[in-house]
Amino acid sequence: MVLGPLESAWVVPAALAACGLLFLGDAAVEGGPRRHTLETFALNFLSLPVGGFTLFIGALDWYADGSLTLFSGSAVAVGAVLAGRSLREIPWTGFASLAAAAVAGWYLVQHSAGSLPLPGILAVSALVFLIVFGLLYLIELPLRLAGLLALPRPLLLAFGVATLGLAGYFALLGIN
Repeated sequence: MVLGPLESAWVVPAALAACGLLFLGDAAVEGGPRRHTLETFALNFLSLPVGGFTLFIGALDWYADGSLTLFSGSAVAVGAVLAGRSLREIPWTGFASLAAAAVAGWYLVQHSAGSLPLPGILAVSALVFLIVFGLLYLIELPLRLAGLLALPRPLLLAFGVATLGLAGYFALLGIN
């Protein structure tokens, strides 16, 4: 099974520990009005895959167990807030849509053998962009709402420490 490695006992604590460290890192670089520095960009860039993975394993556990446990609930909440904060700061939907349109255009150029003129290739690429953007925005919207939390530094610190505490708790219990 592809998801077999996610059943290891170290996956959950490691994901939650990474989330906690990202929250603490965000609190460390945040001062006064939100500054867009290289550090905040790097943290926001890392937050989406880490938060998305934590959200995924929480939802996977919730689905497999059939009930909302302490682990699955906390992993879903932490992952959603972390991914949402990243989506709020970086326009991932646009990046992914542009990449999909570029790949579609490249594919058409390579495989159409000149049968499709340049305006046709551009039209198909634009259509791919719109479809991917629309689908990703529908997926992104609930996460953006979770990320609208304008967490001040003390709350970020508390969230980071609590997440690290959960990681330690699950590591001691060996839950996954």
